Amino acid sequence: ALKWCDNKAVTMLSIFHNDTVIEVETDGKKTKKPCVIVDYNDNMGAVDLADQMLTSYPMEHKRHKV
Repeated sequence: ALKWCDNKAVTMLSIFHNDTVIEVETDGKKTKKPCVIVDYNDNMGAVDLADQMLTSYPMEHKRHKV
């Protein structure tokens, strides 16, 4: 189990990773991140991106009156 704070607190549970921290360069800045966070960001796929888009555009639900 790992808790890491960047902008918000993130809790990760992994049976594969340990608490190894690696140095990552983003936008010309070098930062240290846990390996589990880097692997998650590299392999997250479109699921999280689709969830982000859905929260940006709330849909109204139709109300059915009887």
